[in-house]
Amino acid sequence: MFNTRARFFGLFFFFFGLVSALLGQVPWYGYFVVGGAVFLASVNYGKGEKTLLWLLENDKKRLVRIYLLYTLAAVAIELVGRFGFHLWHYNLHGSLVQFINVFLITYQFAFFLIYELFILLRKYIATIPFLFAVLVVINAFVHEIPNTFAHEWVYTIPGISYEIFGINIVVIAGWSILVAVPFLVRRIVR
Repeated sequence: MFNTRARFFGLFFFFFGLVSALLGQVPWYGYFVVGGAVFLASVNYGKGEKTLLWLLENDKKRLVRIYLLYTLAAVAIELVGRFGFHLWHYNLHGSLVQFINVFLITYQFAFFLIYELFILLRKYIATIPFLFAVLVVINAFVHEIPNTFAHEWVYTIPGISYEIFGINIVVIAGWSILVAVPFLVRRIVR
C-alpha cells in the first residue's frame, strides 16, 4: 500500500511539475524532481532495490546523511557556478522562496532522481562509463528542456552559444558534475 501511494504521489507531482513548466509556471522544478524521485524509487523499491523509499523505511540515519551531503554539494555548486562564475540566475521571487527551493529541495531531489534512474538502468547497461554517459545525456535533456519553457533558472554562459534543443553545450557537459554527485555521496555513505 505504501509503495502504491508513493507511486501515485510521485507520478502526480512529476507530471504536475512538467505541465507547469510547459505552461511557463515558476516554480515547477521542485514538483518535478520530488515527484520523479519518488516515482522511480517506488518502481525500484517494488523490485527489491534499496531506494529512497527503502531508506525512509529502514535507515533514516543514512538517508539524513545522504541528504546533508547532497546539500553540501548544492552549496558548493551554487557558490562556484552561480556566485563565482555567474553562469546562471533564478527567476524565483523572494529570497526565502528561492533559498528553500534551491538549497533544501531541488538539488537534493534531483540527486535522488539521478540515483534512482541509475538503479533502473544499470540492469540494462552493464558498462559503467557508458551508463554514466547515458545518465548525463538523459538527465541533461529531461531536466533542462522543460526549463526552456518556464525559465526558472536562466544561463548566462559567456562566449559559447552552441545549443542542442535550446540547451547550451556547456550546460549539457555540466550535467556530468551533477550526475557524479550521487555516486560520490553513496561511496561516502555506505
